[in-house]
Amino acid sequence: MTAMSVRITEIAVSALGPIEKGIAFKPGLFNLVFGKNEKGKTSLVEFLVKSLFRNSKEWGLRDFNGNGRVTVDGLDAKAQSFSPSLKKKIEDFLDAADAGLPPDFSRLLVVKGAEADLSKSGADKASIARFLSGVGLLDRILNSKAISKTIQSAYVENGTIIGKDQGEINFRNQIEGKLKRLDELFDQIDREYSGGLWKKLSDEKQAVEEELETLSKARRHQAFHISEDIKSLEREKKAIDEGTVKDLRQKVSDYQRKTEEQKQRCRKQKEVEKKS
Repeated sequence: MTAMSVRITEIAVSALGPIEKGIAFKPGLFNLVFGKNEKGKTSLVEFLVKSLFRNSKEWGLRDFNGNGRVTVDGLDAKAQSFSPSLKKKIEDFLDAADAGLPPDFSRLLVVKGAEADLSKSGADKASIARFLSGVGLLDRILNSKAISKTIQSAYVENGTIIGKDQGEINFRNQIEGKLKRLDELFDQIDREYSGGLWKKLSDEKQAVEEELETLSKARRHQAFHISEDIKSLEREKKAIDEGTVKDLRQKVSDYQRKTEEQKQRCRKQKEVEKKS
């Protein structure tokens, strides 16, 4: 048989102490009920106890029961309703399922009136160990040979473990000493290296980067001006008449030809002067 999740799915009450008009709601997985004093918070808790559990008289509850019901899923194939007037209680279903729920286990399920001391309501450390572990798990942990006496005798004070300097605590102290030494070395590196050679190289690197940025800006500026000059020359080139250019080329060619003829005549003149 597959175990089912047992949970309260609906609570409806009326004429319950301060709750005269009645209320009905479907609880979630976690519920907080709050309000001013004498508004029915304790009455609601007592209604739940009387509706669900046997031997509710041992709780020292008040006499009024109120009207209403508590609906619970997971106990049977269909939802079950409980109320203070019905003899059927939640333990009847658990007993029938051989769950073996002890009668005083209900005190671990309900804390009434902000009671924080479980031992006063009949559930002390032994009860918790018996009900939650089944074999006294808490005592087994304390008596376990796996936990040394050094650890068991240690305690925590202001966030520091205090105990005899032996075994696990001695090992922990050694590790803490090594960690402290590493922190000191890192501090020394920050003071000496970070403020010495590293600082010098860092400054030089920054100066080189600034100079590189300046040269890069100058290069971009020079490239812009050259580009503008090229565009200006291109515009002047397009403005020149092609016929004028052709005429100038012819004149240059004539000039070069006549210059060569002059050179040849000068050479002949010198030869003639030598013979005359």
